[in-house]
Amino acid sequence: MLIKRTMTSGANDLNTVYRPCTVQEVIGQDINKKIIESGLRNGSLPHSLLFTGPAGCGKTTMARIIALGLNCRAHVESTDKPCLDCTCCKATLDQKNLDVIEINVGKDRKSVV
Repeated sequence: MLIKRTMTSGANDLNTVYRPCTVQEVIGQDINKKIIESGLRNGSLPHSLLFTGPAGCGKTTMARIIALGLNCRAHVESTDKPCLDCTCCKATLDQKNLDVIEINVGKDRKSVV
């Protein structure tokens, strides 16, 4: 389910406003999708994941999908299909969840040491 959301930061282009919210909605990235989907389903995600690639390849989208799957309150364990309706999912989608902090080093140079 693609959810329309408007960003307060001004980044309101199509790929940001209509960003996929589940692993199944992502187009391409088949190997990454299998790893993340099975990891969320089985509760066996690696302790760290490193996403690399050019702008627009889905790094941030996949990280947000993982955050949704790990923090969804409708499911006791992590899930590859978050509800997108609980308070935690809504806060993550609106970038207001205190448990999920997005740091974009390419845009925010203050976070670089």
